[in-house]
Amino acid sequence: MVIPFVNSKQSGDTMYYIYKPSGKFVARFVDKDCVDIADAVTGDTKPEHKDIKGYRFAYTVTFKSGSVNYAYEPSSLTGDTVIKTNTADSKDTNKVTDTNVPAVLRSSRLSVSAVAPSTLTTGDRRVVITSGGKTVFSGTYDNQGKLTKIDVVDDSIKSLLETSTLNVTQSGDNYTAVIKDKNGSVIGDYAFSVSSVRTDSTTTTASNNVTTTKASTDTTSAQVNPVNTVVTQFVDGKGRTILKDRRSASLLLILRLTAIHVETYKDGDVFKALYRKDNEKVTMYQDEYGVPIKRSDVSSGFKTSAKIDGYRLKESVTNDKN
Repeated sequence: MVIPFVNSKQSGDTMYYIYKPSGKFVARFVDKDCVDIADAVTGDTKPEHKDIKGYRFAYTVTFKSGSVNYAYEPSSLTGDTVIKTNTADSKDTNKVTDTNVPAVLRSSRLSVSAVAPSTLTTGDRRVVITSGGKTVFSGTYDNQGKLTKIDVVDDSIKSLLETSTLNVTQSGDNYTAVIKDKNGSVIGDYAFSVSSVRTDSTTTTASNNVTTTKASTDTTSAQVNPVNTVVTQFVDGKGRTILKDRRSASLLLILRLTAIHVETYKDGDVFKALYRKDNEKVTMYQDEYGVPIKRSDVSSGFKTSAKIDGYRLKESVTNDKN
């Protein structure tokens, strides 16, 4: 199992094993906690996502190397299944005033939805545009900003939007969603804030092979990081606790200790901050871009290289002070 990393600080006596993909591209199939649910696939062309029993495809994360993580969510219905999406609504109407843009689009507002607040700027996103109280467009854009599906589109803006691209960026507490036509001209420019992000819950109940769906909105979860929801555990190389767990509104909490911080990774519902003593060695496993692909080892000596699905060893480097 490959552990997802949040932060990595390379310091001290460290051995780095550098890996290359077995093929030109690597595709991993993971759940939303980045835990592998199927074997990775490599190839000279980017592998496509596939059907996995018990799961349905949710979104894609693309790395600098061109490799991808295909994220899935459970699809089996054993009782009630709650699916949450995070939606942000624009504060004002479209900022574009160019009269070449149809009036129905100039006077519109936009809502963008994703499976998590962090994927509003990446991953698959559903966009709904309304004007005059009417939905004039709804569709899905992928993590590259390309339109992959149209559900609803008004005839007056169909030619503009069916070849459009979407780019959502975040700066501090503010988001900007920009839609461009095939020529690169901006036809939609919308602003919304972190505080506008709401969590919509859809509950699906399975009974005698019949499903019913009820939607509700969690108005108490508008903030991306509600206070005291993230738990960080502080451990040594053997997984032993070295400090009392901390809760924080931040995704990550690093404290100053006599030990040296190595990295922080997600383990189930908590984050674990890994520390080493001054005389301990660190063995790291990374790809060519310095991205960890396996959890690091902290012990009295360096470890040997590891066999990692979808990768082959390229070289090893050490900054051993001795």
